[in-house]
Order: sequence, then structure tokens, then C-alpha cells
Amino acid sequence: MYQTFRRIILWLLVTAVLAPAVPPACAEDETGGSPPSYQPKREYYIGPAWSRVTFESRKGKETGEPEYEATFEGGKMQQLEIEIEFEDGAEYEVVYDGDKKIIRAEYEGEDDELSYDGTAWRDRDGKEKEGPDLSFMDVYYDSYEIEGTWYENNSMSLVGLSLRDMYPSLTDKWYQVVPVDLTQDGVFRYATAAGNMFYMGSCIVTIENGTVKTDYTLPPGEAYPMSHCLMWFTDVSEITADFLNDPAGTYEFGKPYSIRDDLGGKEIALLFICNRVTFRLPLSGNGAMPAHYRRGKAAVQKQLALFEELFARMN
Repeated sequence: MYQTFRRIILWLLVTAVLAPAVPPACAEDETGGSPPSYQPKREYYIGPAWSRVTFESRKGKETGEPEYEATFEGGKMQQLEIEIEFEDGAEYEVVYDGDKKIIRAEYEGEDDELSYDGTAWRDRDGKEKEGPDLSFMDVYYDSYEIEGTWYENNSMSLVGLSLRDMYPSLTDKWYQVVPVDLTQDGVFRYATAAGNMFYMGSCIVTIENGTVKTDYTLPPGEAYPMSHCLMWFTDVSEITADFLNDPAGTYEFGKPYSIRDDLGGKEIALLFICNRVTFRLPLSGNGAMPAHYRRGKAAVQKQLALFEELFARMN
């Protein structure tokens, strides 16, 4: 009877404390209106980092509240360590592999300190001894949700030519532009980064039959569009300190524009975006992490050199 009652209490505790976090609602746009109606395509443009990553969820030493340490690799949870202490003083530390098999455990009770090696319980002297049934711990394994770290309302810009470096008198922000050859029909992708830290997707430019259309992507998982800002500069004189202090685009994502009528028939124009996104690391429950954006990498420098050549032609 006592064991049944204890299991009911455990279940209520888990469902109350470990309910999945509710993702943040989309904020109002910069004008105070509704969240952006345009929704980006979901895909990994620059893939997630499938390195070995460990996430901790430390709640403190409140009785009956579990603490987690999860290790992911290759898009799969490889190990989950759960620590919990109950009111009767019993402490458990149980380690599961990615297939929900217990590979080791520690138990400390009023009179016993036991270790489990995946096959048998042993006391301090290494002698086999009957230990507690750990099946009740499965509920904590099943209820595990990554908490991660949220990055609220971060700016997302292109990976391109730095306006701060080109025009330091206009801005000290990390906004960037990409020169686009509007004479070449096709679909062109340009990487985006959030907070100048992580690759967050791509900007997709489609040029066909004298029109240009701009779309963008976000990765699958916990990444949410908060507001949009899309601008095409047909001349560098259009880039002003007032604009960069409070960017507000006059173009819309997903809408085709006439290169002749809307962009002055220019052969080359500067693409600028300053979207706002809220995202969590990791991006999903399988430990997916966005790749780090590092401007000094050879591949990035090579791409920037091509942008500089195109920018020189514009001017």
C-alpha cells in the first residue's frame, strides 16, 4: 500500500515539475502590430553541430526534484544521468544509456551505500548485495525535457560586408549587406547569423523574368520569427545613420518586385535584412546545435572577397 501511494506521489510530482516548457509566443512587430504573417521555411542551411554536447538541468537540492545531465552526440541522446533525493533521506544517482538501459547507479540510504555496475549491486567492499528496484526511475527518464538556454529577440543579419567596417561614422552595430547581381537569373542563397554568434539559416533570392523575390529560412525546432526588416539599397547614399539606428524595411519577404520599376533597373543592389528571432540552444530535443559563425574562417573570407569585388563594380 505504501509503495503504491509513493508511486502515485512520484507521478504527480513529475508531471507537475517536469512539464515541457511552453515556447515563447511571437512578440509584436516593431510597430506594435501583430506578429509577422510571413513564415520562413524550416531547414538546416548550414547544418547543426553534431559534436558531443552536454546539457545540465540543476534544480538545487529540493527534496523529490530531479537533477539531470544529458549527453548528446550524432543527433541522439547517448547518456542521461539523474540525481534525486527523497524525504526519507534516500539518494539515487542513476545513469542510463541512449536506449534507456541503466549502466550504473549509486544508492545511499540510512544504513547502506551501494553501487550498481549494470549487472549487480555491490557494497563498499565490492561484495554483491541486494539493492533497491530502480524501475520507478524510468518515469524521470521518460519525462526528461531539455531546458537549454533561450536567446530572446536577437537580431538576425546576413553574413556579408560589414557596414560598421565600411562606414564607421554611420553605425557601430554589426549589420551587414550582400551585393546581388540582378542581371543573373537563378536562385541564390546567402547565410544568416543571429546575434553575430550562430548561423541561423539563409536568405534566398530568386531572380527571374525581370523580378526579384526574397525569402529566408530558420532551422527546425525552437526558433521563432519575431519581426522582419527587408531592404534593398540601390545606391550607397541610401544607407544613412538614421536608418541604421532604427532599421525599417520597405520591402516584404515572399513578394516579387520589378527590378526595373522597384529597384531602378540597377544591375547590382545591396541586400539588407535585420530580422528578430527568439531561439533556444539546443534547437531541438535531439541536441541539435547551430554551427558557430566565425568571420575569420577561410571559407567566409573567400565569400567576402567575392562580395567586395561585386561591390566595387556597383560603385
